[in-house]
Amino acid sequence: MSLQLSLFARLGRLFVEKQRERALAAPAMHGIAAIQGENVRLHFVRILAFSTCKQSHQLQAPALQREKQIHGKHVTVVEVDAVDAPERVQREHVLTVPTIEILETS
Repeated sequence: MSLQLSLFARLGRLFVEKQRERALAAPAMHGIAAIQGENVRLHFVRILAFSTCKQSHQLQAPALQREKQIHGKHVTVVEVDAVDAPERVQREHVLTVPTIEILETS
């Protein structure tokens, strides 16, 4: 039983690591702009990063920093501690952490 549990935990860690590698290797979003006719309208994006612990924050941080560097003032990152803000977690329908929610703002 403990061997199975150990194997399951190891496979879970490998899966998470592979997913993290894929996410970090993904191309960054380019062009937060919508073309409407001949007008180009810039979009501003707010990213809500829900987490509960330092490990969750560390997993999210590289991707969030990369988007912030690329898009500068067009992207705002708001880190939300899910434990300290349960009403916001409920309002945003967050089921698991870490969770990232991307909102378009004007």
